Amino acid sequence: MTLGQVGIPETGPLDYSMYPGYPHSVGFTQRGCRLHCPFCVVPRKEGRVQPVATIAELWRGAPWPRHILLLDNDVLGQPDWAQRLEEMRTGQFRVCFTQGINVRLLTEDAAQALARVHFMDDQFRRRRLYTAWDNRRDEARLFAGLERLVRYGVPPDAIMVYMLIGYWPGETEADWLYRQARLRAFGARPYPMPYVRTPATVGFQRWCVGAYDKRIPWAQWQAAGYRPERVQMRQEDARDSDQTVLSLWHQAHAHAGQQECLVVPTAKETLGGVAGEEDADGT
Repeated sequence: MTLGQVGIPETGPLDYSMYPGYPHSVGFTQRGCRLHCPFCVVPRKEGRVQPVATIAELWRGAPWPRHILLLDNDVLGQPDWAQRLEEMRTGQFRVCFTQGINVRLLTEDAAQALARVHFMDDQFRRRRLYTAWDNRRDEARLFAGLERLVRYGVPPDAIMVYMLIGYWPGETEADWLYRQARLRAFGARPYPMPYVRTPATVGFQRWCVGAYDKRIPWAQWQAAGYRPERVQMRQEDARDSDQTVLSLWHQAHAHAGQQECLVVPTAKETLGGVAGEEDADGT
């Protein structure tokens, strides 16, 4: 069901009266999508790409700031994409491409034009471009597009990449981790998007979005129930256990009158803990 089917106009000026404190301008320059991704309802709901407005028509006018929260599902898929981007640039608009840019199909001309736009996050506080990596098979095309953006001056850290997880048959955590590591190595920001919400998919999302993946291994994050405070508690418990074992060891050897310089065991070694992969090299 669409807005038009329930009597709400889908084009024309929006009514901002319910949100008097909201300063940004919101809207679409095009509807529909040129693609037919199986997990997306847009092509079935909106049909083929059709232009609906210019950037000037979306702006609320003075005294409102020149901030456009763009809702287009495929802004570069419309025939007049170059004109829309030029309107953003020459009009000195700050634009949030909230639904993302399809960098898999990004041409040199589009990358250069996009890099000249003052793109922002949805709070209009920092530079941000959004895109998506839904399928590992798209890796080569995705990174070709990302590299084009960087070549024209877009910092990798300004790119947030939505990662569809929990959708494809046979998908594994190894696939999630591969895409997360690949994006981090490039310098972009991974943002997992669970298609099905489970403890694992939501936990993986929290791990990446909170940047915990930069300092906490995935296995350790899992063992802590996907909660950062539990990781801290487990680390503190391990330190307390080591201190207890060390104290008992000193007491025992002091009682026995042994003064030699010996290697002090850790709690894991003394209590018979099983060595994990991190211990395999002796570190």
